[in-house]
Amino acid sequence: MKKLNLIALAVLFASSAAYAVDVTNNFNVSVNFTGACQVLTPATDMAFTYAAFGVADTKSTSTVFKCSRGLAPTFKFDNTGAAQTGSAAGAVGAAITGEGVISGIRYTLSGSSAKSTTGTAAAAGAGGTGGSDGTADQYTVSINADIAGDQAGNGASGSGTHVRVLTISY
Repeated sequence: MKKLNLIALAVLFASSAAYAVDVTNNFNVSVNFTGACQVLTPATDMAFTYAAFGVADTKSTSTVFKCSRGLAPTFKFDNTGAAQTGSAAGAVGAAITGEGVISGIRYTLSGSSAKSTTGTAAAAGAGGTGGSDGTADQYTVSINADIAGDQAGNGASGSGTHVRVLTISY
């Protein structure tokens, strides 16, 4: 009987070693997210050379903003004084306008915006691998500057620069 008890005891210890025990620990993962837009591709400068009573001239540039997905941005040119003005904010696709005077020569700004890239959502992969990061929505703003022909200007000669600002609000 002692042999049987020892064998039973050995089997009991051997079989209990084959069972794994899971112990869990819960924890939180949280993200405090703030959406944003930023310049991806800046606009280039537009420089005119104009002689009194010259012909009309146009320059153009564009800029690209990248934004958190799902935002509804608006765009506007600055309005910073008597020598330069800008439009109220325009939603994507709406006209953006502005104007200014440098050396007695009036120029006008016109712009249009469009969503040029629709971003993708982030996705978690199976088993903790193979996921994908989300990508941004992108908005392209095309900007034209026009000088009308036959303008007289001020004085013998002169030059000047307006630092114009295109603002995106979201």
